Amino acid sequence: MDTSITGEPAAPEHVGVAFRAITAGVSVGTGVTATALYFARGVQFSQPVPAVPVTTGLVPNLILTGWLGGAGLAALCAWALMAPISSSYRRGAFAMVAAFAALVLALVTMPADALFGRSGLLALSVIGVAGGLLLARRAWKRLG
Repeated sequence: MDTSITGEPAAPEHVGVAFRAITAGVSVGTGVTATALYFARGVQFSQPVPAVPVTTGLVPNLILTGWLGGAGLAALCAWALMAPISSSYRRGAFAMVAAFAALVLALVTMPADALFGRSGLLALSVIGVAGGLLLARRAWKRLG
């Protein structure tokens, strides 16, 4: 059996598993971030406009925890879907790729909010979470 550079058995059939897991994780993570930003914008609209930028309180906390929480869920989803990969090193590396990609793809929320407002964030949220769960379900069926 061939081995990789790290000395582990090479498993070319795991490339598809990793790709599906990363894609599902990124989609879920982006959707969760859009959901958090949807709620943050709702809180902003219910409060008066501050005279100076606000760095403490509910809105900044929602934005930060939504952004980081989306990345965390992307990594967790990708890790779970990569169950056939026995190497924790590889699973962890691919889960981190999903997390960082979700952080970067979450930047799509800015133009969605600017162009379409809260309804754009809600649409992005639904598309991201539903698409990610659909991809995860399909990937999970392939595992079974």
